[in-house]
Amino acid sequence: MKSLHSLPTPLPQAGEGSERLPPKPPCRASASFAARPLRRRGAARWALLWLLAGASTLAADETLQTLKQMSIDDLANLEVSIVSGRPERLADAAAAVFVITAEDIRRSGATKLTDVLRMVPGLAVGQIDTSISAISARGFQSQYANKLLVLIDGRSVYSPTFSGVDWDSQNIVLQDIERIEVVRGPGATTWGANAVNGVINILTKRAEDTQGTYVGALAGDRQRQLVARQGGRLGEDGAYRLYAKLHQNDLLPTVSRLPINQDSWSGGRTGFRADWPTADGALLLEGEVFKEDAIAADYRGDYLLGRWEQSHANGAVGTFQTYYYRLETDTVNVSRKIEDTFDLEYRLRYSPLDRHALSAGIGYRWIRSDIDPKGGNGVRGDPVRTDQLFSAFLQDDIRLGDDQVFLTLGAKLEHNDYTGFEAQPSVRLRWSPTEGQTLWAAVSRAVRTPSRGESDITFLQPFGTVNVPILGNIPLIVQLTGNPDMMSEELLAYEAGFRWQVSPRLNIDTALYLHDYDKLRSTELAGAPTLILFPAPTLVQPLTALNKMSGQTHGLEVLVDYRYDDWWRIQGAYTYLHMDLKPDADSTDATSALIEKESPAHQLSLRSSMDLSDTLEFDLWLRYVDDIPAFAIDRYLTLDARLGWRATKNLQLSLVGRNLLDSPRMEYKDFGLVGTGNSEVEREFYLMAEWRF
Repeated sequence: MKSLHSLPTPLPQAGEGSERLPPKPPCRASASFAARPLRRRGAARWALLWLLAGASTLAADETLQTLKQMSIDDLANLEVSIVSGRPERLADAAAAVFVITAEDIRRSGATKLTDVLRMVPGLAVGQIDTSISAISARGFQSQYANKLLVLIDGRSVYSPTFSGVDWDSQNIVLQDIERIEVVRGPGATTWGANAVNGVINILTKRAEDTQGTYVGALAGDRQRQLVARQGGRLGEDGAYRLYAKLHQNDLLPTVSRLPINQDSWSGGRTGFRADWPTADGALLLEGEVFKEDAIAADYRGDYLLGRWEQSHANGAVGTFQTYYYRLETDTVNVSRKIEDTFDLEYRLRYSPLDRHALSAGIGYRWIRSDIDPKGGNGVRGDPVRTDQLFSAFLQDDIRLGDDQVFLTLGAKLEHNDYTGFEAQPSVRLRWSPTEGQTLWAAVSRAVRTPSRGESDITFLQPFGTVNVPILGNIPLIVQLTGNPDMMSEELLAYEAGFRWQVSPRLNIDTALYLHDYDKLRSTELAGAPTLILFPAPTLVQPLTALNKMSGQTHGLEVLVDYRYDDWWRIQGAYTYLHMDLKPDADSTDATSALIEKESPAHQLSLRSSMDLSDTLEFDLWLRYVDDIPAFAIDRYLTLDARLGWRATKNLQLSLVGRNLLDSPRMEYKDFGLVGTGNSEVEREFYLMAEWRF
């Protein structure tokens, strides 16, 4: 079979396209129409116009057709590069790795990236309101989860200003994703700081694989979406695609505590990708402009990324990548900020000796942030700050004895402007006693470096009321002042796992871990409260961030993938998490007990994908999430269902129902600096359609 590309793996040559004309295209769904009367007549008219539009020949995606027919053995041979930075078989990766394929995304019926990520074992996803989600790996779930590094085609979207990911700014085109590689546990040796509890690398399709005209629409009782794409040739060997996306999501029922000026989350983006094979490698150029009017913040951004990969005569492969990324965020009552990031990186993979496979690289990142505070918030010094990050890494994959035992030694060295020099080494060992079985173990160090928000910015946050005998109940305001002396949070992780491909139809993947944290961020008292009488009585309590917390987490992640027959695939996953955090003896932070209870201890996922005929598909996705005691959120069991139908040679439709059980329900709470309060996730239906010319 053809291996699917990963970044920074070698870019495939032209001719390995994935959207051609198989005899029987799979039923595919990704544009949609309302299953119930729409709230906006304009959306209904759009849906009707698209349905009535003339179509010529439907060009189905060959990659999706191949994935549908793959055995478990074929899937195990998929190449990933998220662990070591070089291509390796998924079955051989010495880490807890999970891959979401384009077929998984299509059959999930999901319409946004955050919902797609719910299928990853070890990952906790909770929706806070229409646009905001709390996502983390192996604990520490929150709206501002800061230990999960996210990349799109190798470009970091982790914010250097607040340490985390603005998920509502990353509403990318799901139809253009080839696959998503996720590693639970540290990935810092390959990807650097902030890859502490996990790394997500989202890989988009080559332009060669998206030729022709594509139109997709989605309409339902709570959301509408339109995607258009045009792919063509650049000379004899090159290819390009142009795309655009518009979406609108209605507000979830919420108890608002901030002024909200819009009645929905809406946005759009347009971009391009171009690929050119060369005599000894390949070139890639891609870019995008986007705008998102989310619930508590508005985003505007753009990026341009280029990559040149070159294969040398001695077998070495070098990759040079650069990108520029700007994100402008206007957050209600907090700040308006602009982040500019310029990144350069060179990587080289080669095998100087028979038993050694080396990967090495150097990098430079320039970050400029411009912050304009609002609502009484402040910034220390100049609102414009420029930071630099220098990095280098080296990894050696050593074959010991025969081809059954491999030892991987690596280290990432970085210098940042907040904490100076940081070293993040790792040791990974894997053993394959028999064909289809892999035992692996790893010891890794990773750090989460401070952000500018923790260093320079002062936040004012309403906390509630307090009783003052003379004045009665008056508002209490928390003043969180940045600390320029913050140190990096440190993790020493111990992991082990076992993969067993029992048969071409059954695969079992398990992982155990013990994470030992030190210097975790704590919130400390910075003085006595101050009573302000004018213009109205208010009590202000100053706080600051320090590193006075430590602790351990441990857990278990199990994945079972089974193909009963070629027409029915079942995938089940179970996650267990236990957290034990403690403040230092001199700490005044009282949040450690709450942090332990802000993530679900147990999660279950069961997905069933059935091909009822050549034109009919039926998918079910059952999920269980344990309670979250810190926020008094009850456990829930929910079900998503999708019925897909290849209506004609030109048109594919599917009807999707989401959150069919335990609706309405609360999944997570907004206890951060921004948000709309507490929202409830509701049952919804939509009709999805897709066609190509």
